[in-house]
Amino acid sequence: MQSLEKEKKSLKKIKNVLILCCRLLAILFLVLAFSQPYTGNLSNSMSGNDTLMFLYIDNSNSMSAKGSTGELLSSAKENAKKIVSKFPPGQKYIVSSNELSGIQEKVLNQKEKLNMEGYTYFMS
Repeated sequence: MQSLEKEKKSLKKIKNVLILCCRLLAILFLVLAFSQPYTGNLSNSMSGNDTLMFLYIDNSNSMSAKGSTGELLSSAKENAKKIVSKFPPGQKYIVSSNELSGIQEKVLNQKEKLNMEGYTYFMS
């Protein structure tokens, strides 16, 4: 009698574990379905034709300080140019700074420049 009860308990425990696993899988699939994960090829995402890159250049007063390579704002601009040069020519960019003006919402390519409140950002 006791062995029969132990067997029933173990079967019930296995059944409960299987039900828990099925519920967890159902929740996982629901989360994945609603999150719409990107499953494409990573090399396609670096093509530059369908992506938009956002560059932020800090032009606050603290960036007028001198660093080891000169003015920090100039260094930030040069670093942005280096980043831009590593992407294909068709890549589109949005350049933003602390000004947060509407002109910063303009989408640029590598050949364009953007004038913002006394600062000129050259993308090429």
